[in-house]
Amino acid sequence: MMIRSALLLSGLIGVGVAASPASHASDAVCLDRKVIADRLASYHQEKPEAAGLASNGQVLEVFTSRNGSWTLVLTDADGSSCVIASGNAWTPLAWASEPNKS
Repeated sequence: MMIRSALLLSGLIGVGVAASPASHASDAVCLDRKVIADRLASYHQEKPEAAGLASNGQVLEVFTSRNGSWTLVLTDADGSSCVIASGNAWTPLAWASEPNKS
């Protein structure tokens, strides 16, 4: 995971951000959402897979790739986003593809 975090951050440094791996929320890399999404797509082939709305109005997104890499991004209403975690071995759960039976 350290190598993946370093690669993710090196891609984000290309747009002027210098930070350490996001092991704690205070170490998170924060940029405009579009910049983060574009970098995740170009450097890691990650696309948004899931999203949820938090009670405080922030949006939590999971970006994933076919090779199993994943990144959690938290976005404020103003469009500023922070990478709060990343890793490997993402596996979609079987129930996520089942039709809603409610």
